[in-house]
Amino acid sequence: MSEAPKKKGGIRKRTLQREDDEDEPETLSLREQIQERQHQQQQRRREQALRAEVLAAGLKKLNAAQADGLSQRETNDLLDSYVREQVEEKGAGESHMEAFIKEQMQKRLGKDAEEAAASGTQLHPDDELYAVPSDLQGQSTKAQDPGAWATGIVEVALPVEYKMRNIEETEAAKRRLLHASRGTQDEMQSPTSGPALRRGIYPSGFGKLTALSAPPQTSDSYVADKMRDEWKAKKKKKRHV
Repeated sequence: MSEAPKKKGGIRKRTLQREDDEDEPETLSLREQIQERQHQQQQRRREQALRAEVLAAGLKKLNAAQADGLSQRETNDLLDSYVREQVEEKGAGESHMEAFIKEQMQKRLGKDAEEAAASGTQLHPDDELYAVPSDLQGQSTKAQDPGAWATGIVEVALPVEYKMRNIEETEAAKRRLLHASRGTQDEMQSPTSGPALRRGIYPSGFGKLTALSAPPQTSDSYVADKMRDEWKAKKKKKRHV
């Protein structure tokens, strides 16, 4: 009777140990699953891509540098400088575009240019702490055109009706200008604004005076000969004196 409880106690201890042994692989498998999930999430992250034109230009420079016999370090420096310039140019274009958009939005909202400039220059105190001084900001070696960013904007094709209406309005404006110019010329030519004169009220020979019928005193040759004779007479008087 005394040996029975001892056996029961030993059996209970063994069952508890077996349960602990069975729990250990479950915790390890859960940890492994978490690690695998984290590894998969890291693999899914995509790196920042580069533009095709930047890569193409970089390869061209790399091939040219290798043809010139430059070292690998020098070629890497060339590529780094080129990519840096591209990034600076892109930043300058985006700044011009943002300024243009802000200006147009302020015009639509009815704000004055002075108010917009004052609001644009004021910064939050927290932003002023992280602002980079102008002397430490990077500057591009190439001259920037403020309107160069607009070259990539796609033009919208206008309908044919709109083009025809513009052509008709342009032609009508040309006709109005020609009509106005002709009216001013007619006003300048007519001395008075009275009734039109008829040809019959003038004599038959009016306006038909020729050089032969004109008196000799009114011709150009007569006046020139007279001036020449006067000059000769004055010259002779000076000689005698």
